Amino acid sequence: MIRAPCILRTSLRPPSRRLLRKGQLEMIGIAIVVVLIVLGATLFLTLSIKPASKAHAQFAQKTLAQNMVDALVRTATTCHGLDFAAVLSDCAKNAEDGLQCEDGRRSCDYTRAEISNILDRTLRARKVDYRFTAMKDVGGKAFDDITTSGCTKTLIDNSAVTVETPGIQPIPLYPGTLTITLQICTPAR
Repeated sequence: MIRAPCILRTSLRPPSRRLLRKGQLEMIGIAIVVVLIVLGATLFLTLSIKPASKAHAQFAQKTLAQNMVDALVRTATTCHGLDFAAVLSDCAKNAEDGLQCEDGRRSCDYTRAEISNILDRTLRARKVDYRFTAMKDVGGKAFDDITTSGCTKTLIDNSAVTVETPGIQPIPLYPGTLTITLQICTPAR
């Protein structure tokens, strides 16, 4: 009969208390690391999913009108490839005798229809009430206002609606200036 070596006997001994204590400390350390990772991930998710603040929404509302006007005057049209600033300028200078676009409309009819279409597809689609005007400093309006029913001149004058910060863009006419204005209306508080 062959005897098992001593090494096997000693390996079958129960682990010492010191060894058990070391293992327990390692497990506690791992548990603390896991808890910290979970807390960090939770904090990250709550901050990243948080909706936009009220201040951000108010700032976006205040700059919306100016950004729309700035973009609009630089937008190229299908009227001889001119931008809206040039077509609006022609409308203000020449009224009904202005530039005739490829589709047969004069510059005033063309700009009013196209600007109305753009504002409807952007602002009205977002349920935003607006009033767009094009006024000459000499001679009055270039064309009739483009408005939604919730942002008429009467409502604005009677303080039934609030206009935060209008978007304003002057266009030189030589002589004079055409000032286009976009007002975004919200119900009065």
